[in-house]
Amino acid sequence: MTNRMKATVSRARPLLACALVAALLVLSTLGAVLAARASERAPRAAETPFCHSLAGNNRPAGTVRQRSRLSVGPVPPLRISSSLVLDTSLCATGQLCTQIYSGTATFVVDISHPQGVGSISNYESVNFVQEVLSQTSTTTRVQIHSIAYLDTTTHFPFASSEVPPAIRGYLQPSYNIQSDHPDIVGLAQQLVLGASTEVQAVEQILDWVLAKISYDYSFSLPNDALSVYRNRSGTCTGFSNLSVALLRAAGIPARRVSGYIPPGHGWGDNKGGSHSWIEVYYLDAGWVFSEPQGSKNFVPVYFILGGCERCGDPATSYRTIVEDYREIELLYAVGSPYTDSVHGAMAAYVPGWDRLPFRLVPAAMTFLVTLDGQGVHRRSLQIQDINACDGLAWFVDDDAAWLTLDPVSTFTDTVTYASVDPQGLSLGGYSGHITATVFGGGAVTDLVVPVRLLIVDRVVQVYLPGVFRSADMG
Repeated sequence: MTNRMKATVSRARPLLACALVAALLVLSTLGAVLAARASERAPRAAETPFCHSLAGNNRPAGTVRQRSRLSVGPVPPLRISSSLVLDTSLCATGQLCTQIYSGTATFVVDISHPQGVGSISNYESVNFVQEVLSQTSTTTRVQIHSIAYLDTTTHFPFASSEVPPAIRGYLQPSYNIQSDHPDIVGLAQQLVLGASTEVQAVEQILDWVLAKISYDYSFSLPNDALSVYRNRSGTCTGFSNLSVALLRAAGIPARRVSGYIPPGHGWGDNKGGSHSWIEVYYLDAGWVFSEPQGSKNFVPVYFILGGCERCGDPATSYRTIVEDYREIELLYAVGSPYTDSVHGAMAAYVPGWDRLPFRLVPAAMTFLVTLDGQGVHRRSLQIQDINACDGLAWFVDDDAAWLTLDPVSTFTDTVTYASVDPQGLSLGGYSGHITATVFGGGAVTDLVVPVRLLIVDRVVQVYLPGVFRSADMG
């Protein structure tokens, strides 16, 4: 979880300065990649589309891959932290953005106290595995895997009868979670409008909580769900209670959990401290952790669940053995309907949810020409910004000597034109690819369009008659 006090101080930074920094970073990145691309331009054989597998998570092959900002070829997965996400969102244009990650992070820590650290239990859910590796009278070694991947397609809304009987209790109001209050119910119904899957409904609710609720640094306000909603402020407990109440009011099972964040991870003035977050039940997956203050459908790997009664004791010491993010990848970033220039959010990759914030139209190209150039030899390729969080810059490249693109890079245009030249070729079919490298939301993503060139003896144009019927003809 990010340090919200630092985020609040950062709010005072001029947005213009952030925008200039972001622009300079993209310019330098684009220049470096263009230079690298230019150095490798030579006669090339046609290649098959590059299909990137996501960190052992068995993602189906596709046309999207993660790129290094300063390299042309594939690179090792990125090492990330919550502070990286926050810094990126600060330089956006005031929109609450979510960066989509995939992969598994690993954390191993020794926790020591002269009298023992207390009870820390093993726990395993869909996206979080906590295991006590060893324990002595004074030291407990804990290993945690946090998984930014959620394979769910559960429809929404669903009837309570579809929820397993043992889980239905987590649909009911409870102490500090007034999920049956009219204010909570009305807001929940409004927030999930348009959601057709459970994961969409969950993220729409958590986006609102993150954008609209501020952290109570006075620690004086009540943290029950209704009070947090009315005051628009609460601690981590309040964020969790309100999130659970809204989810239950929307018909989604949820519960609050608690644990501890060790020192050195931006919590409690970097000294660590107790913490609360939530679990959501997915009908086709099971219980899944989320952090209402910035992480959806997975949590930072250093969240220690439950127990650890002496974790806050001054005599307790911590020694990090492993903190490994090498299997975590940043895929892309998406915008939201909320204005927020301070908070950033992370979310787990959901393979069944196509939310890539940009598209290439058309998705494939075919050219039909003769050897003397007659026929269809020039077509447009449009890059559509569907829901990018801070604008797009892009450049295009191809792997076929008979293909020409213009322009090859831009910050403003949304269209490039592809032209084919059959000179030196024979009758028949040829294959190639156009790769659009898109910069946006802190990620660099390749979109690949297959191109087919058909060279024939002649092209015959056929005009078909059109029949029009006037509305007043009956």
